[in-house]
Amino acid sequence: MAQNLVRFFFLKLLPRPESDKYSKNERMLSDNLIASEQEKKAFVIEREPINGQQRPKVTTPKPVNGQQPLKSPPPTEEARKVPVSDSRWVALRRCLLVLAPIPITAALITLQFVHVVYISARDRYISEVQNALQLAAGAYGTLIVASVSAIALHRIRYELAERDGVALGYLLAGYQLNNLTTLLSKEFWTGSYAKNRGSTRLHHLSLVGLVGLCMFLAHYGQSMGAMLFVPKPGWQAINLKQKDLNLSNESCPAGGYSTILETLPNWNAEYLLLWNLTFFNDDVGRDVVSVPLNFNSAITSSPQHVFARSLANYFQWPHEWKLTLTGINNTPLLMPLVQVQCAPMSSNSSTIDFPYSSLVYAPLTHLPNTTSWTLNASEFPPNLGKPVQFSWANLSGINTGPSLGAVIRLSQLPSNLTNSTVTDGSTTVQLSNETIFSCTIDARWAPVKLYFQPLVDGTVHPDNVYPDLGTPNISQIQIDPTWAESLNLPIPGKDLTAMETLIQSIVANHLEDPQHHDSALFLPELAVSLGLTITDGLARIGWQERFAFTSKQDTDTLTLTTISDSGQFLDTVQYSPDQTRNWLHLEWTEEHYGYGYSATPITAKLAIAVLLLHSALAIGHTIVVCFPKKVWTCDSWGTIGGLVVLAMNSRPDERLMNMSAGIKLKRSWQEIVKIREVAEENLELLVAGESDDEKGVEKQGEKLKPGKDYGTDLGN
Repeated sequence: MAQNLVRFFFLKLLPRPESDKYSKNERMLSDNLIASEQEKKAFVIEREPINGQQRPKVTTPKPVNGQQPLKSPPPTEEARKVPVSDSRWVALRRCLLVLAPIPITAALITLQFVHVVYISARDRYISEVQNALQLAAGAYGTLIVASVSAIALHRIRYELAERDGVALGYLLAGYQLNNLTTLLSKEFWTGSYAKNRGSTRLHHLSLVGLVGLCMFLAHYGQSMGAMLFVPKPGWQAINLKQKDLNLSNESCPAGGYSTILETLPNWNAEYLLLWNLTFFNDDVGRDVVSVPLNFNSAITSSPQHVFARSLANYFQWPHEWKLTLTGINNTPLLMPLVQVQCAPMSSNSSTIDFPYSSLVYAPLTHLPNTTSWTLNASEFPPNLGKPVQFSWANLSGINTGPSLGAVIRLSQLPSNLTNSTVTDGSTTVQLSNETIFSCTIDARWAPVKLYFQPLVDGTVHPDNVYPDLGTPNISQIQIDPTWAESLNLPIPGKDLTAMETLIQSIVANHLEDPQHHDSALFLPELAVSLGLTITDGLARIGWQERFAFTSKQDTDTLTLTTISDSGQFLDTVQYSPDQTRNWLHLEWTEEHYGYGYSATPITAKLAIAVLLLHSALAIGHTIVVCFPKKVWTCDSWGTIGGLVVLAMNSRPDERLMNMSAGIKLKRSWQEIVKIREVAEENLELLVAGESDDEKGVEKQGEKLKPGKDYGTDLGN
């Protein structure tokens, strides 16, 4: 459409050949006005010189043979108009459309950051609400397009009427900013490269840059506004209500032994080689998750029980809220992360080597082959004749290594197993009547966020079960064998301890049961059992010193309530940051699932940036237009139709010869056009020359004067 309109302008500006003194339009007008051949002869077309060129002047036909000629229809009664104004108030009024989207933009951005609006996900009217907001978003997008169109049109009209004009291919750019066909057209890009002969390169680039920016905002401002207008489903943060916390301190490391013993041999908690045990205490669950690696190792993690209890005790009944617990001031919450690797040893060896090749967390990964973690076999008890004999190993003397290991001695194996093999990674080891297994245990504190959704389940979950391998500051836990011994308690009525009983069940399941015999799973499940036991024991450690929480009274004053290590309330004083400067600070985040606004997603941030760019452009345009020393504003030719009428009232130009049937040359689109006053207070769309001295008509053409009214003189 834009190309056809520009071609129409060319047709109106084309010169008439000498052999055709009357244009097609004049002949049609003559045919309509005169009924007979004699009347046609009486119709007179006169031309008067206007600034060196001929301009048609229509005169009334004379009577022929006493007959009265047909009367032409009366002209449209259009009053003369003032296209250019230098009034500051008029400029401000015309900028209202440019500024119209800004209050809505401010409200939308405020909603994203304040989180004051959210709609329940269970609201049965959510579809109607979203549809209504879609309509509002469409109206807002229309305002964005109208705003940037007004900015672009002002600049193009300023170039046409006040400066040296614009390229013909660029003439309609301001009218079709959101038209993809215009953006991809040859005339648009050709006109973009055509610099006005009287302007500098910087001035030309500012015009092209402004129109390009307006096109970008017209295309994407609508969609960006819709992204912020319509609320999105997700977890919406809400204000916390002060509640009393029911805190408890549990410090029994072996409290989960019975659950592990009952679950592990039966594979009740295994799915796709991932072990997940849930420990419940006072209606709150905490997962201990373990995954085997390389058929000889495992990684295990679990949230700390004291944090899980604190989260769960915050809620009194199930609902669709989500509570997240994190550390503040860059101090993360920590959870135990344990990696275990096991390997068979020769029973006749005088030393016991502890494996390290499958440890995945730095700095114990990719250790050189010359690494040796070795202890003398004499440091461990001799064979006591038990089917399973378990001992902890003190590895604290090994530099940069783990602090704890384990040694398992199997004896009294059935005769059918003495020649069996156990898979260790890519190799196999033959079992004997007495076989020793060594295990390396590396424990670390991993950063974590905890969340609780009572409507989903009663379990507290970590945001990431296993931190990335490159996560920094995963500090090592130095485990003393005397603490580890609290996990290996004697079992009443048996000669075996807790760990020995657990390992005996694994031996029976994978080495002695002929129906389920799978020696390849023995080492990974041995690593899983040690990892589950150590991790659960570390997770059950309570606080060793005081615990405190802040609360707000009727005023804005915060109080600090201190609790002893046994869970008893000690005192309540006015809170001061200096009192807990060196403490671990915990932060609660309560969220509600529903439809709401948030500035967190990257798409919301991008939309905010685009809308702020439009606001800055609109405000900058208003300042430039309304507050310079010399105000210039124009509201004429605001539509394509108005520009068409201006071209129809303009005389032709010989530089547009042979373009009535189409335009193929790029340089034709680069012809510069401008609007000037040409005699008798008439405005025309002229083709600019190389200079003002090239033609007398261009030299005599004047720029539009502010406050002056103009009209079209037909020579009557």
